[in-house]
Parts: sequence; structure tokens; C-alpha cells
Amino acid sequence: MKIFACHRVIATAVLVTTVAFAAQLAPSLAQIGDAGSDDILRRSERVVYTETNDIANAVLAFRRDDQGRLTLLPGAPFSTGGKGVIDPSFKLGPFDTDQNVVIDHDRRLLFAVNSGSNSIAGFHIRPHDGALEPTRGSPFPSGGINPVSIGLRGDQIVIINQDLDSAQNTAGGLPSIVTRHVTEDGRIVKFPANTTISLSVGSAPSQALTANNRPFVFDAQFLGGRLASYRLFPNGRLLANPPQPLPASESVGGTAPLPLGLWVNPDARQLYVGFVTVNKLGVYTWDEEGVPVFERTVANSGKAICWLRANRAGTRLYSANTGSSTVSVYDTTDPDEPKEIQAIHISGPGALFQLALDPTERFLYVIGQRGSHAAPGNALHVLALDEEDGTLTEVSSSPVPITLQSPDARPQGVAVF
Repeated sequence: MKIFACHRVIATAVLVTTVAFAAQLAPSLAQIGDAGSDDILRRSERVVYTETNDIANAVLAFRRDDQGRLTLLPGAPFSTGGKGVIDPSFKLGPFDTDQNVVIDHDRRLLFAVNSGSNSIAGFHIRPHDGALEPTRGSPFPSGGINPVSIGLRGDQIVIINQDLDSAQNTAGGLPSIVTRHVTEDGRIVKFPANTTISLSVGSAPSQALTANNRPFVFDAQFLGGRLASYRLFPNGRLLANPPQPLPASESVGGTAPLPLGLWVNPDARQLYVGFVTVNKLGVYTWDEEGVPVFERTVANSGKAICWLRANRAGTRLYSANTGSSTVSVYDTTDPDEPKEIQAIHISGPGALFQLALDPTERFLYVIGQRGSHAAPGNALHVLALDEEDGTLTEVSSSPVPITLQSPDARPQGVAVF
């Protein structure tokens, strides 16, 4: 099976900010402004977060100016109080995940997975400058082994524990999906009833995607080749629907389709799925119980289509194509019939992983990861959106390199405040 696409290809703590890296960022510091205090965000500026996923895990925070230039925020990186995952084998699974860092904008909370120490870090986001302050009691137990993805719905948090960290091999261990309650002050606490569902060994659950204002959760069981779905109740209970295998009719040659990367159209009942091994975008709807219903696939011009994001209007969908280092833009004005209108090649080495849209929808951010022990590539890419048609251009200051403590560490997750 040619999954070169998302590994070698999907191949690929504290940040060690070297003198060279600091020198590179210095011009941006000088260009940020005259608003009384350089620490206060201007109206046009945002803060972009990713996590180092290193031996000592931490959240990096970059101030984004009006031109898309990134500057490391004073005080960053912010320790998560836990560990990331280091896997020198660069095999499929352990890094093929999404929503590793998420933001509750209503309550100005940020959550990040500590994949190597089975906990979730919680932070308050300071609104005036984007700096992070740990919530009381952080980090919090994830309820399983190797947390990789976080979904939020109101005061509920959904956690995928993947159980693929080679440093935590435990006899009888299973991946799981867990729900918890988020208190007003940002703590993660258990519901009175047990809200854990164990999953199949080796299925590689990858994403806890909540469905807009609907009480459903979707997950791509990457190596299991199935779409999982759940009903989410106010008491935190999850009701699992039967997992859906990807349609065999979408195989290419002897390669079966596997799912990686999910997103819902914010304005319609459409679920988009990266059929990573066959370079297709899957289009689903779902029934009243939240069970995905396959509609069709559309072609992707890249290789290893993985992570997805849509704009607020639901008229554009963006995909990170890991095997070709491209980002595709789909016109989803008709949400049931996406049309690829651009595929832009991203500069520099490394494989493309998670991505996020700026709340202003002026910029798109994409995490780049090294593809092997010796390969460079850990970086954060910044792409500007055309205000007319949503197509992309990489800004001149991109990518911003990310230097980590371990030579095999790879950053993961991206979120914007």
C-alpha cells in the first residue's frame, strides 16, 4: 500500500530559540508598532499558537502583524507541564492527528494535548497581548493513554486517546474517546457518570470533531479505515454509532481508501473527509443519529490529502496535501459538489500537517514537520487569502523555522486567537 503520501510524508520541551532564529525574527519586532506599548495587540493583529510536542512540551505563541509576519511572543514558549511524543521511527499513526491545540474563544481558554504524559494542559489567554497563564490545576488527566485530539462543544471537552506512543506500550492498553466538563475557570473535571468508550486496538483514532451546533462527534480511525460517529448528550455521555468503513469502490488499484482529516461545512449538513491513500476528497452527509452517509468523492491534485478547514461562510475548503507539500483550495459554494480551484506549492522542505484559518480569514497557517531524522522541515507557514476568491499566496516572510530540543521532535497543532 503506497501510503508514502502521508508519512514519509506523514512523516514527519522547551523551544531552543537559537541566536540565528532570534536574529531572523528581530526585524519583525522592530516593525511592530507604535500603539503605546509593543506588548498590546493592535486591532489588525492576532496570535498564532502551536505546540512543540518535545520532551518537555510547550506552547509557542507568535504575534501576527498586518503583513502576516510572525514574531515570538514575549514569555513564549509556555510550558504545558507535560511531555510530547518522540518517535524516531517516523511510522504511520502517532503523528497523524488533528486538533492538538484548540481555543474556546468565548471563554478565552486554550487547551493542548500532552501526548506523552496523558494529560491536557489548560491556559487562560490574556486578551490584550495573547500571553498564556495556566488554569488552576493544569495539566489535567486525559482519561487514557496518549491523548492526541481535543474537541469542544460548549462546556464539554471530547478527548481522543490514541494509544500509539511507543514509549507507553502497556499490556491490555486500548485507545479511547472520553468526555469531560470544563468549568467556568477553565478546569477539566469528570462527569458523575463514566464517559469513556474503549476503541479497537491499532485503529489510530485521530480527531475529535464536533459538528457545529449539532450534538455529534466525528472521528477518522485512520489505520482502521473507518469513520466513527457519536451522539453527545448534555451529561457527557457518548452513544457510539456503528463505525462506517470507507467505500471499497473508491480504491485505486490495490490501494484501499483510509480516512485522515475531517471538517464539517458550517452552513450545511456536509462532512468532508480526506481519503488520504487515494488522493480524493470524500463528501458525506449524515442522518438524524449522526451516522455519516457517503455521497461521492472529488479529485485532489496533490498527494496524501489530509487535514481540512472551511471558512465561516462554508464557500471555501482548504486541504493540506502532505505528500506533495501543497495546499488545495476548493470552491464549496455548492457544498455537495466541491471544486478544486487552486493547488499551491509551499516553500521549503518538510511535510505539511495541521492547518488553521485566522479569525479574520486573511491568513491560513500550516504546520510543517520534518520527514525523517536527518531532514529539516519543522516550521510554521503563513499564506495570505485573496479577499475576492479565497485563493492563497505564501507571504514573503514564510516559513518561520521552529527549532526543538530533540532532533526527532515535531511540532503539532495550530490555533489562532
